[in-house]
Amino acid sequence: PAVYYSAASDTKHVIYRSADGHLHEISWVVGGPPTHVDLTVEALALPAVDRPAAFTIDGPNTQHVIYRGTDNQIHEITWQTSI
Repeated sequence: PAVYYSAASDTKHVIYRSADGHLHEISWVVGGPPTHVDLTVEALALPAVDRPAAFTIDGPNTQHVIYRGTDNQIHEITWQTSI
């Protein structure tokens, strides 16, 4: 899995690839309950074939997941979070 902490939103994130190649995010506000999102479904993205990399950019509050898809190309799923 790939993990990161977003200081701007005080959230922790775990990104992992499931057996079907879907990328999933589990995130939570420190001290709060976790949430789950199937990023592959939400982004209408190709399944992944390798481990993802992930990071956040706090200024614009964007989250980024980079991975190699089933087409052997590098893909990025990105979204903006509100604070």
